[in-house]
Amino acid sequence: MKQYIKEISKHSIIYTISNFLTKATGLILIPIYTRYLTTSDYGIVSNVLAIINFLSVLYIFGMNAVWGRFFFDFKDKSAEQKRFFGSTFYLLFFGGLFLNILLSYGGKGIFFEIIPELDFSPFVLLAIWTAFFGVVFNLKLTLFRVRQQSWQFGVISFGRFLLTVIVTIYAVAILRYGAYGKVFAQFAVWGLFFLIALYLLKKDLAFSLTSPKLKQALKYALGVLPHSLSGSIMNIIDRVILTNIKGLAATGIYTVGFQFGSIMQLIVFSFNLSWSPFFMKTAQEKGAEAKRIFARLSTYYVVAMYIIALSITLFGADMIYLFTTKNYFGAIQVIPVYVFNFVIYGFYFMASAKIFYVKKAVKYLALITFTAATINIIFNFLLIPGMGMMGAAWARFISSVCLFLIVHVVSQKFYFIPYEYKKILGSTAPLMVVLIAFFLIQPLLADAYILLVLFKFVLIALYLLYLHLTHLFTIKEGLEFFKLFKK
Repeated sequence: MKQYIKEISKHSIIYTISNFLTKATGLILIPIYTRYLTTSDYGIVSNVLAIINFLSVLYIFGMNAVWGRFFFDFKDKSAEQKRFFGSTFYLLFFGGLFLNILLSYGGKGIFFEIIPELDFSPFVLLAIWTAFFGVVFNLKLTLFRVRQQSWQFGVISFGRFLLTVIVTIYAVAILRYGAYGKVFAQFAVWGLFFLIALYLLKKDLAFSLTSPKLKQALKYALGVLPHSLSGSIMNIIDRVILTNIKGLAATGIYTVGFQFGSIMQLIVFSFNLSWSPFFMKTAQEKGAEAKRIFARLSTYYVVAMYIIALSITLFGADMIYLFTTKNYFGAIQVIPVYVFNFVIYGFYFMASAKIFYVKKAVKYLALITFTAATINIIFNFLLIPGMGMMGAAWARFISSVCLFLIVHVVSQKFYFIPYEYKKILGSTAPLMVVLIAFFLIQPLLADAYILLVLFKFVLIALYLLYLHLTHLFTIKEGLEFFKLFKK
């Protein structure tokens, strides 16, 4: 078991660092944003990023999942593989370019109906082209990931992150261009890395419009696309509804809370980058034994995520006070909900890997995620008018729980794994007790900061002690993980 943990950990650590640096640019720059952007400016930026994320999913058309799955059907870097990548790439590239031009010239009315407070020019136009630029770059990252070239993945991701930070600080803090400075900085950097990715992809592609598996790939992509779009809708709909009901300023504060909660998202997503190719490879090579391996690793994963989530939740308010200004302190209430939302989403990732592995099961993802997106939209409309940003956060949490439960049940029918439910539940119950104790006692220690901090550390220590005494996660196992991390 140790060698499997080591294999996942080795790549996950690099993915975690690079993913954190690239996707957490907004989080890292919060001290700049909260001092040079108004809450309304932050609301504009939040809506633009939501549009970019949605269009990126639309433009990539599920092809990143196709490359990640079909990669293992060919001998790596073979002529047949290059033809496959070439045929899918050029189909995607020219189709996306056509759609991009169409939206640029005819999309003003559509976007005005969706977010009337957001100016089409320059904000939506920049979002449209930024999304298109990101598709090519993300396809190259997919190849780095499936080849387990984590160092190459990390280097190019870090390069984009560093340039984004420099250009953004210059545009926002020095030139004082506000929301426009942030949006244009991202557009410029993604445009540059679009060209770099095109150059790097040359050796992976053979110009071809046909491939023996092209029809299978498109069928697979059509199964993935509705699933991806539904997930993207859940990422955008809360901000759209919140903006239309409560205004851009409320969305700006909400986004700050979301970004601190998304520290958990970055850890979960980074693990998934390593878990997905590991799962595909192990399932093919180990047969029935793989299921036992996955079951044990899943228990380790759940416990590790709980420990991290508990730590972020307890110290979330401290991070807000340290890195933002008082105009954004209202974001504190959103953090715990989003931290555990992403924990649940991590469980969904592990379950969905089984569906992606069994090709015939992919078609069910569309219906599952569409159902979860519908639940999310309904609860956003029900909760936001009365609860504001907390309504948006709870709507996301509820839909994530539904998404995970449905995917878990369905995936078990196609690829059954004997999960250690008793141990998982055994680590969940005390976590809930610790959280309840924290939220009940925290107000009593509000004026005694040192005592409050000590209380938080005591709660974490008690939870770790419980895990050790019940042999759910022993000190010996913890030291082994630390040694792997150190290596």
